Amino acid sequence: MKGSGANLTDATCTAYHSSCIAKGDGSACMLKAACSTYTTAGGVDCLTGSDGKCFWTSSSSTCTAIASGTNCATVVKASLDDA
Repeated sequence: MKGSGANLTDATCTAYHSSCIAKGDGSACMLKAACSTYTTAGGVDCLTGSDGKCFWTSSSSTCTAIASGTNCATVVKASLDDA
């Protein structure tokens, strides 16, 4: 991968350690944390947390875990486009 110009992926980062995931922009690996801890503007890092898949809500600028289907209706196209 060195010198290839390719963005890092979750698969690449977790190959180094199971607690690592790729930043949303593919520029680096980062520690996988609870969804609510991701506060990057626009939710670029709000994809997968230690508590599961996450989605970004622009109106409240929060990253939320999709918990047991209870948040399914709040995942809208805009929240996925922001991530």
